[in-house]
Amino acid sequence: MITPIELWNAAEQLAEGSLDGDSEFARRLVISRLYYAVFHSLQAAPATRSLPRATIDGGMHKAFIAAIKQSTDKHLRRAGQRLADLHQRRVDADYNLARPISRMDVAEARHAANAVRSLVAESETPA
Repeated sequence: MITPIELWNAAEQLAEGSLDGDSEFARRLVISRLYYAVFHSLQAAPATRSLPRATIDGGMHKAFIAAIKQSTDKHLRRAGQRLADLHQRRVDADYNLARPISRMDVAEARHAANAVRSLVAESETPA
């Protein structure tokens, strides 16, 4: 079984160029893997386990993001906004093949993914 941290590590390896991270193919993989690493980490996080799962059109990812964005915890709400941004980047990387994916896109995706991880950690830190 693969873990979210293994997905994260693989994406970081790609991003650092150790697996041909300079090709557009690799850049698309980085963004996709970062999104899934963060998504699965959030699903497993104690801070999100009690959130109601929204039911909306658009699938389980949009429903989960909507639930996070409706949290009473300000850190989780901000994490939900960043995850929504990262989700759109993942959709572009996986499905919008006519749109070029640049190094800047990868840098912005990495920044968003790190922000989500930090915000979730803050939400789980006792006040």
